[in-house]
Parts: sequence; C-alpha cells; structure tokens
Amino acid sequence: MNKKEKEMDKRSRIMAATEEVFSRRGYAQATIDEIIALADTGKGTVYKYFGSKDDLFYTLVSQKHCELMEQMQRVSDAAGKGIEEKTGRYSYGMDPFFAEKHRALAGIMF
Repeated sequence: MNKKEKEMDKRSRIMAATEEVFSRRGYAQATIDEIIALADTGKGTVYKYFGSKDDLFYTLVSQKHCELMEQMQRVSDAAGKGIEEKTGRYSYGMDPFFAEKHRALAGIMF
C-alpha cells in the first residue's frame, strides 16, 4: 500500500468512526476522543485531516449529501420527463437513503 492509499485508509476510518459516533450519540454528546478510539488512530491524525469536531461534522454531512445527490441523479435519469413522475421517484429514492441506510444520521442532519 502506498502513502496515498494509507492516508485514504486513515481518512476512511476516521469518517466511518465519525458517522458511527455522531449517529449513536448526536453531535453535542459526541467527542473527538470517542472518534479517535473507534478509528484506532491518534488525535494528531484527526486534527491533521479535519481540524475540529465541527469540520468532522461538516465533512460527514457533505459526504452524505454527495451520496444522496448521486442517488437522486440516478433516480432522475431513470424517471420520465414529467415533473409528477420525477417528484414521485425522488420521494422513493430518498426513503431508502434515510430510512434504511442512514436513519440516525438523518436525525442529526435535520
């Protein structure tokens, strides 16, 4: 594994831990120390990549927003041309994202 892959692995572990801790404890109760322990990394590493708890949160929300937009684009591409069909499909496209995959995170985001 080269240096870039190792750094991406660290970032991925930190982001997975961030999602887990924020989803379980909420933003206010989550701590950097919990994220560090779950990600099995050092405090300096987290601060090197993200800087603060706020930055971790905004990065997580941005990441999940991108995932949601990609899913919505796939739904839109599969839908017909009419606004009614697209609107209906959007609702069905958002439901699995929030209800099945990111239920706890949805509570934090909204």
